[in-house]
Amino acid sequence: MTRDSSPQRPRTARGSNLDEVRRRNLSQVLRLVHSNSGTSRAELTRATGLNRSTIADLIAELKRRGLVTESAPPQEHTPTHTESVHDPLRPRSPGGTDLLPSVYSGSALRPRSPGGTPTAHIESVPAHSASVGRPSFLISPSRSAITIAIIPEIDAVTLGLVSLGGTVLRQVRRENPRVPTVHEVVEIVVDLLAELAVDLEHAHIVGVGAALPGLVRTHDGLVNLAPHLGWRDEAFAQHLSDAMGARTRSANDASCGAIAERAFGAGRGVDDLVYLNGGASGIGGGVIAGGRLLRGANGFAGELGHTLVLSAGSPCHCGATGCLETEVTRAALLQAVGLRSDDIAQLDTALVARYATDAAVRTVVDRQLDFLTLALRNIVNTFNPQLILLGGFLATLFDTAGDRMIEGLQRSALPGPCADVRIARACLGRDNTLLIGAAELVFAEVLADPTTFGSNQPS
Repeated sequence: MTRDSSPQRPRTARGSNLDEVRRRNLSQVLRLVHSNSGTSRAELTRATGLNRSTIADLIAELKRRGLVTESAPPQEHTPTHTESVHDPLRPRSPGGTDLLPSVYSGSALRPRSPGGTPTAHIESVPAHSASVGRPSFLISPSRSAITIAIIPEIDAVTLGLVSLGGTVLRQVRRENPRVPTVHEVVEIVVDLLAELAVDLEHAHIVGVGAALPGLVRTHDGLVNLAPHLGWRDEAFAQHLSDAMGARTRSANDASCGAIAERAFGAGRGVDDLVYLNGGASGIGGGVIAGGRLLRGANGFAGELGHTLVLSAGSPCHCGATGCLETEVTRAALLQAVGLRSDDIAQLDTALVARYATDAAVRTVVDRQLDFLTLALRNIVNTFNPQLILLGGFLATLFDTAGDRMIEGLQRSALPGPCADVRIARACLGRDNTLLIGAAELVFAEVLADPTTFGSNQPS
């Protein structure tokens, strides 16, 4: 017997290649389930192009790792996948008006990869008709794979438990008598988690995500500046990670909002959108360009609340004057209708009711709308978005007199970028939006490589 002297490929190379292919396949399946809860094996087979035995094997591993669950479909009428998942989230411009009439095509609702390219489309097939005879079981994101999501604000700290699939399972809020320091926020978070001990008893914590009202550096979560909180160069993510013993990811709150609305809300399937939210801490913005969050060199992109709208305007916390968030404020709207900050839930109704009959209220609203329109003009001309989503009191302004904003934008913006842009309300609700977005920062790593979570050994 002679030794074969021909070159041999290292064993590790083949093994590594196979491992990489498997990781990619696991990632593809988990992303589809994450975006489309209640998906059958047959639908996953069609969407991925993988054979049935491979899909079964991948699902088995994702189940062992605690990332998905499998259940029988309801015996009654089972809605199609599109009815159960896409329709409630389809962008419909709720409370808003399209600049030009448009129809969302089916392609706009396809789940997409982080790179912005469509993943395989899951057809609208009833789960019970996937095969003749025995019904196809439904694959859903595990509700035990949880991210702890945190929103620190000037007047409160909100903590939520968010599962894969963008479900907020539980949230609690602690009011602050004064603006909290970094260490006070960490202490509050630890206290709130203690209150949720029962909810976390059977949970598998993926990590901690935080949505912050300020400039957050991408690579280490350093808060470069959060003017409303009075934080500068604070290692908030590191302090949080040390206190909780879990990996922590953080980003600007409006960037988190943009991520959430595109994944599960009114911007689902839209590759180029701008999200603007108005709250107690001012106005924040997040930009999705080509299906990806626009971060900039260090993670500081999207500070649209500091767009200059009045050169001789009011001083801003950032040190400039005439920023959008100093001229367009929730406090001014509340004062105009005689409400306190804790009456915020009544602002929508009060503003709409009094705008038509109260000249003083109309003056305040029109002034704010005109400044907001000026900022939107710059946004449309700069980013050429398909969709602008407004949240918080900005959505209230739009509901009150959206025609004024649209007419002003059509007059002032460049005709090309303005031609097809649409304006709509963000639909997830502010706290849910930010909690889901903060959780997505953490889930992104598991979605990219599911083998980093849990064990592949049978329990």
